[in-house]
Amino acid sequence: MTDSPPKTADTRTLLQTTHWSRTPLGPLAGWPRTLRGYAEMVMAMPPPAIIFWGPEQTQIYNDGYAAILGPRHPGAMGMSYREAWPDTYPTIYPWMCHVLDTGGTWTVERALIPVTRHGFDEETYFTFTFSPLRDDDGRIAGILQPVFEVGESVFADRRAETLRLLVPERQSGVSPVEDALAAMAGNPADLPFARVCLWNAEAGRLETTGAIATPDATPSAADLAALDAAAVAAWTDTASRFVDDLPAVAAGLARGALVLPLEGSPGAAPRGAASSISPTNCARSIAARTTSLRCWRTSCATRSRRSAPRPRRCGWATRTIRGCGAPARSSRARCATWRS
Repeated sequence: MTDSPPKTADTRTLLQTTHWSRTPLGPLAGWPRTLRGYAEMVMAMPPPAIIFWGPEQTQIYNDGYAAILGPRHPGAMGMSYREAWPDTYPTIYPWMCHVLDTGGTWTVERALIPVTRHGFDEETYFTFTFSPLRDDDGRIAGILQPVFEVGESVFADRRAETLRLLVPERQSGVSPVEDALAAMAGNPADLPFARVCLWNAEAGRLETTGAIATPDATPSAADLAALDAAAVAAWTDTASRFVDDLPAVAAGLARGALVLPLEGSPGAAPRGAASSISPTNCARSIAARTTSLRCWRTSCATRSRRSAPRPRRCGWATRTIRGCGAPARSSRARCATWRS
């Protein structure tokens, strides 16, 4: 057996090569017959799954669960739960105790459990169950936990609610800019900051028409200067611009801003959008971009019949500075609307 399992080792190989004699479970050959059977069962399970065995909740998991562990794998094989997951232990351990003490099951659906597995805190949601496992003598000695990560479903529902706010009967009729910003203000977890700049033909410049920002996403003067320059470039070239490493954003949080040109046509309100982008979660960034684009187009479509025939071009910049581990906030009151 090797002292350090290779980082590319699959979990079935790890099961055989881990120095179990150095763990509370003891040598693999001496394991209870039931535990050996449970370990084989977990390795064959399609969803991510893990066994916690003994008083230290020693871990045995499959390849699917290894993906959830991130850099904790492969070292987490044979490690106690408390040592492997110190960030979630205060939340999860009481649920484990319920199963061990009562013999019942415990089900958790779409629970927000922030984890740190790739060097930053992530806003992650899981659905899972805890079920008791018995040893050869029939005593409860462990827990089986199949796990389903459901964050993308939670995020999709959150963004669908943002789009729902833009149905015609819910719009104010004031302007597509205000309607779109109001809808996005209700989803600060994905869109904590957004700004719309429209071209003022008489003044010959882009001017901020509206913006929203949560208290911790209010831009600094240096941020605004960088975003203004990017908006002009996006408008002039009719091409997106990415502002990297905004100076006033705290270390460890997303620092980028995406700026997109917004095209208008005669007889219609300006069309197009820009969305927040987080370098710590590309999948969510793409989804947030789609949401803001649909917000803009939905709002413009319902207003186009009332718009005066005037072609426009504009730039819109939004920024995400919240870390992925931050809980979702649904209160629109926490977003301030401002104009320059």
